[in-house]
Amino acid sequence: SGGSARARAALAVALQEYQAGHGEVGGNNRGPHVRKYLNGLAAEGSSWCAGFVSWCFLQSGPMPFDYTVGARDLLGQLRQAGMGVTPTDADPPRPGDIIVWWRKAPSAWEGHVGLVVDYRGGVLTTIEGNKTPKVGLFKYTFGKIDKLLGFARVP
Repeated sequence: SGGSARARAALAVALQEYQAGHGEVGGNNRGPHVRKYLNGLAAEGSSWCAGFVSWCFLQSGPMPFDYTVGARDLLGQLRQAGMGVTPTDADPPRPGDIIVWWRKAPSAWEGHVGLVVDYRGGVLTTIEGNKTPKVGLFKYTFGKIDKLLGFARVP
């Protein structure tokens, strides 16, 4: 429960991809699932986390942002549209919220993105593509998330 209907619908798509075991096939950042997430915007072999999140939203209804394969671009689009949020214990992350991390350096162009699945007892569960070869579920201690850039909430 919680989160918007649109965000929960995208999350449901992401969980179906996880349950189906989708992700890389035949090598790093390769295979039919990676190609569908990249949606022709980047060559096979490219990072696919933002493409995964974009694809999940595309499958669930009208896109609330432009399809992108860039995690930082996705966060930038959502912040520009007024959807950036700073969750707290009083207003915790909600299912379908988008979470973005920096990679290599806070000012570098590289990033990583996932969707919030659940928040309970100070533990945040996410679903992410391209953190491991398959779409996966991950747990973080809220308030101690390393390399966090921010959250966004799609209405």
